[in-house]
Amino acid sequence: DALDSIVQEIDRYKFANHSTTRVGETPTAGKEFTISHNLQTVYVDVKIQREESGNWYHDIAPIHFIDDNTIKIEMSESCKIRYMITAVEGFDVDQSTELVIA
Repeated sequence: DALDSIVQEIDRYKFANHSTTRVGETPTAGKEFTISHNLQTVYVDVKIQREESGNWYHDIAPIHFIDDNTIKIEMSESCKIRYMITAVEGFDVDQSTELVIA
């Protein structure tokens, strides 16, 4: 049926697009994590979850962009984290705007 075809096409698109996303989980707890994503850009979206007492919670943490392929995440407390790093597609640095604070 037509709806099933649309759903299958969306699933194919999502999974074919995996080359722009990296996911992972740290094997041990820590406060600082350096992650190589190899996406060839500093324009990435990073989502983080932290583990606490066996449960996972979304969190926000400072992220340092070391180079086009590496980020560093700094947590306020020692914990394990899960991360999803996605390249921002269609971003054109020549068309970006500059924030000027006077």
